[in-house]
Amino acid sequence: MFLATINCFQVPYNVAFDDSNNKNIFQDSINGLIDLFFMIDVFINFRSSYVVDSTGEEVTNLKYIAFSYLKGRFWIDIIASVPFDALSYGLTGLNENNSIFNFIGMLKLIRVLRLSRLITYLNLKNELKMSLKLLKLVFFLVLFLHFLCCTWYYIVKIDEKWIPPLDYVWIKTELYESGTWFKY
Repeated sequence: MFLATINCFQVPYNVAFDDSNNKNIFQDSINGLIDLFFMIDVFINFRSSYVVDSTGEEVTNLKYIAFSYLKGRFWIDIIASVPFDALSYGLTGLNENNSIFNFIGMLKLIRVLRLSRLITYLNLKNELKMSLKLLKLVFFLVLFLHFLCCTWYYIVKIDEKWIPPLDYVWIKTELYESGTWFKY
């Protein structure tokens, strides 16, 4: 879940504040490592038993496990695990990210939905589960605000005509030439 959380904040940030001239090798290697862990998780899910809701019986037959996983979350997990940024580099041969592949890479945000499933299946007291659900609500609110901020800047940077209210007096701004953290 920690890796999915990192991805949820990093992916919208990378799409909105794409700086093709300034490549961060550490950030790219972390992204590759996270994608690798989630691809490994897809293979582990083919070997993980599950409990039938109606009977409460655990299924350990690999054929039934694979069939159940293919019917369920497999397609979501596989789409969320594909490293589209590396794929765009492999297909185009350019070091800059294509915006189409970046938007498809936003499907990695689906990984955080496992948080709800994880809280549901935890063997904890109801009071603690309610506290975790409240914490999850706050987390999703912060994630929503982050996503909204990144989306807003992505829209604004297209034509670079928006001027922040504090710069409106001078009818010019240095926002678009500023550093990424200032823009954020």
